[in-house]
Amino acid sequence: MNDRAEARPACWKWPLPTAEPGPGPEAGTGQDDLTAEAAEDLREILADDPEERDRALLVAWQGGRCAICNRRRELVDDHDHATGLLRGLLCSSCNTIEGRSTQPIFVRYRERPPTAILQLRIRYWNMYTLSYAEPSTPPITAASAQEALDRLVIPAADETV
Repeated sequence: MNDRAEARPACWKWPLPTAEPGPGPEAGTGQDDLTAEAAEDLREILADDPEERDRALLVAWQGGRCAICNRRRELVDDHDHATGLLRGLLCSSCNTIEGRSTQPIFVRYRERPPTAILQLRIRYWNMYTLSYAEPSTPPITAASAQEALDRLVIPAADETV
């Protein structure tokens, strides 16, 4: 199999926060580690708002790295339009490609993004509408409409409700 078919998002290789403090960031290695102490400090600081705490944990864990390509660039929020939830932080290049690509690395990222790895649930804040993104409504198909009608129980005219 070729390397492209085997490509995995960079975030799949990053160490998870652990109970034991790690060695800390090592410049240029891409092996930044969020220690248990650092995670606990962030939890205490942001205890009043669990969503902000989770976002701070995600930002700290990603350490300025794109979840797909691992490059250190300005990152943007990537969210799932179906759920309205944040998936991770991506560079603009990866975020632009990710939404339309069927390349294995992007498909795998969508299957297991950073928020899933860290078991976080963060709503996406849309800075243009100044509101949280709403989950998209699945399209109604003729088959789904018929299924809904089939489940309806309509009392006979002579039955009392």
